[in-house]
Amino acid sequence: ALSLAEQARRDALRQQLADNRARWTAQRPGSYRTRIETECTCADSADAEPMVLVVGDSVTQVVSTDSAASSDSTTRRDSVAAALPAGVSEATIDRMFDRIEQVLLDPMTVVQEIQYHAELGFPTLFRTDARRPLNGTGRTVRVPVFEVVQQP
Repeated sequence: ALSLAEQARRDALRQQLADNRARWTAQRPGSYRTRIETECTCADSADAEPMVLVVGDSVTQVVSTDSAASSDSTTRRDSVAAALPAGVSEATIDRMFDRIEQVLLDPMTVVQEIQYHAELGFPTLFRTDARRPLNGTGRTVRVPVFEVVQQP
């Protein structure tokens, strides 16, 4: 069980998350390119995440650094989504808000820090640690790349 102080802190963090999600929703660009990186001190940590192109709220393309400058892709969303590597289709800012919200409801995870983009309100840093003694692992999620993409 959480202490009253910890519950009050989590309530404040949930309100802050809701306020920033509302700001993101109001200002979210139609398309953006991003990379969401996760650092983990756990055994199941993944390799480096790719940069993705998001249109609306769906990942439509994995973007290599060579092709990042050219945004003239005309690939259909359905065929690209089917070809995306596992987990990549979840690499959107909207899904990041969802994951943070879930963590804030988990009493076994300590939320150490959340930082938000000053203008658009999306999370730029999210750091946690586990309360479970056998799972004493932490995660840090960062958004090192975020660019608005103008669609033709």
